[in-house]
Amino acid sequence: MLIGNLFKKIAELAPIVACVATVAGISGCCVSVLNDCPNEPAKQTKVQAFPTVGEWQPITGSGAPEFRYSFELFWTGAEVLVIGGRVGNPSSFPADGGLYDTANDSWRPLKLPEEFSANLVSNARYLWADDRLYVMAPDSQTTEKAFVSFDPKTSDWTDLATDGLPRKCTAIVWTGDQIQKSCEQVEPFEEYGQNLVSYDAKTNAWTRQVTTGFPKIGHADCSVWTGSEWLIWASTGSDPTETKGLYSGYRLARGKTAWVAAAPGPDVVAVADSAVCVWTGTELAVYALSSGGALYNPTTDSWRLMDARFGTDGALVWTGTKLIAVSGGPGAAFVYDPASGEINQTPSRGETSGSFAATWAGVRLVVWGGKEVTNGQLELTNVGAVLILPP
Repeated sequence: MLIGNLFKKIAELAPIVACVATVAGISGCCVSVLNDCPNEPAKQTKVQAFPTVGEWQPITGSGAPEFRYSFELFWTGAEVLVIGGRVGNPSSFPADGGLYDTANDSWRPLKLPEEFSANLVSNARYLWADDRLYVMAPDSQTTEKAFVSFDPKTSDWTDLATDGLPRKCTAIVWTGDQIQKSCEQVEPFEEYGQNLVSYDAKTNAWTRQVTTGFPKIGHADCSVWTGSEWLIWASTGSDPTETKGLYSGYRLARGKTAWVAAAPGPDVVAVADSAVCVWTGTELAVYALSSGGALYNPTTDSWRLMDARFGTDGALVWTGTKLIAVSGGPGAAFVYDPASGEINQTPSRGETSGSFAATWAGVRLVVWGGKEVTNGQLELTNVGAVLILPP
């Protein structure tokens, strides 16, 4: 639809339509309650900023973990936990991290147990489960493996059972009482196929079931537990032009072994460059940078489009009532209420980078770390910022 026709329609129906100007690397993009934006970014001569909310505060760098990217960031209920990732160019895998106290703006160190060799660290998978961190590290090339948990309240590491610890897994989730992984290769069976491998925290044991219907994927972009079923969102191939991925959702009910396909998503998320997603407690929110977003309700097996298009290439975070879309580069985050369609933007947060991570930490948003490529050189950062929103 041409810009003129769009504005004519706006005048007739009187919804709010706004476009965000380019802010240090974020392209201007149309936002419409009509879900009827033009494909091209809006011209800056036509833009109007959203209402500004919130305040960014810098995170101290004193005692912070080493510069890194592609790391994990978890909220423990008292601290933000940083672990894993990559450093350097060519990259290596750090065996440490840190815990950030949001109330006192301070860091304390975190280091993996000595048993974690460089090979194990490079294969480690991290999962936060209720009150502790689980680290699973089966080396895909050798018999070396490790499985431990970390309690941030006591700072204690605990060795856990490695018999049956699976290899070559594409999705993982915490169900509230079990770790579940979808894997191709499982020890001691050494079989390839579709396997549901579960770890019971009460018995400290792994079990395996053969499953059907799981898609061929490299990894799941989103893997969430809804309370009664496992839900994933993942790229399952490329569109005919091979410039975008084809995305689909799959579900596995508790106690079942057959994965079933979710209702197909709308084109804005089903054919996309990339996607970020988060579970809201009732819906899976999926956002694609180049096209827009949608919300999937597993109860009704149905989708609804988001009333917004805002640029994000970094993270999508759920506060409990609102979605926050955070982009790489110095710029604004966008605060979206999926119930009312209201959109606000934050001030520029200043020095940040791409490939960072973000999490909602009780009453505030925490953004930390990442990388930038400048003149072909990889530059890492261990700076961060906290977003304080009004009540």
